[in-house]
Amino acid sequence: MIIKNGKTTDVKENLTNGTTIVLAYADWCGACEMMKPEIIKVGESRSDVNVILIKIDDNQDFVLDNQIAGTPTTFIYQEGKLKERFEGFLPKEEIERKL
Repeated sequence: MIIKNGKTTDVKENLTNGTTIVLAYADWCGACEMMKPEIIKVGESRSDVNVILIKIDDNQDFVLDNQIAGTPTTFIYQEGKLKERFEGFLPKEEIERKL
């Protein structure tokens, strides 16, 4: 499943099963625009991974709850627990290694 226009509620509802990647991004962020297609490729190539793209400008509660200071910020959850968090751009292959 890929949710391209995610909300805070989408994140809360989809963390319980399997692996979920959440990308917090901004339209005005160049690295975010490079990162979005890489994250989507991971979701398209792996049926066991859910992807949620969440725009920080529209979801300030998510930003505050997760203390996001820079974009892009990527969260990898497994079975509802945060496995990894990182900032900045990574290509698809590096993201998959973190899974």
